[in-house]
Amino acid sequence: MCNAAKEVAETLNRDECGVSVDGTWQRRGHTSLNGCVAVLSIDTGKVLDLEVMSSYCPTCRKLQKMHKNAEYVALKADHICQCNYEGSSAKMESVGAHRIFSRSVKSRQLKYTSYYGDGDSKGFLSVQNIYGINSVCKLECIGHIQKRVGSRLRKLK
Repeated sequence: MCNAAKEVAETLNRDECGVSVDGTWQRRGHTSLNGCVAVLSIDTGKVLDLEVMSSYCPTCRKLQKMHKNAEYVALKADHICQCNYEGSSAKMESVGAHRIFSRSVKSRQLKYTSYYGDGDSKGFLSVQNIYGINSVCKLECIGHIQKRVGSRLRKLK
């Protein structure tokens, strides 16, 4: 992903670029314990960053059920928790987008100044002022607009 970021910076000859942002979940609806958010360059189509989020850790769950003995102490000492998110799965996309945008300058040497979204999340609201007031502009993906308009027209029948 770092190479993809370098390629974007070299191709555009600047440190600002447009990105497509989208999230996905392990399970549909608002009950998923795991999800991820990806940021892709609109210029190259390559993945620039990815944030995997989980509100569940199987080892922590196992530790809750164990008796506090030597095995418990050893497991707890070696354990690296997989949980990195608390909250509803509906907010995962906006939290993930915020995490990715907030580290973009330091980790990728890029500012993501154009946000191409699918219009189904609050992701843009969480990043629109991340580099300063109104530093990120929102653009809608034409495919998603067509889908929404088509769906609404079919409902009118």
